[in-house]
Amino acid sequence: MYLLIIYNSPSQDYYLVIELEKVNDSDFINTNWKFKELSNYDSGHAAAKPYTSTLTELMSVIKKD
Repeated sequence: MYLLIIYNSPSQDYYLVIELEKVNDSDFINTNWKFKELSNYDSGHAAAKPYTSTLTELMSVIKKD
C-alpha cells in the first residue's frame, strides 16, 4: 500500500513511510525497552531521526522491573 501525502514545504527530498502491524507474540506484550541504550540511538534533536537496531540488540535492552 502506498500513501501519498502532499507537503506544503518539505524540509527533505525523501521521507520513509512504514506500515506497522499489531504483534501478538507473548515476548512483546507489556514489554518496555531501554531504547537509549541501543548503539544507534542519538540524544537530543537527533533522537527524532530514525535509526536501526537488530532484534538481538533490542531484546538485550528489555527493562526488567
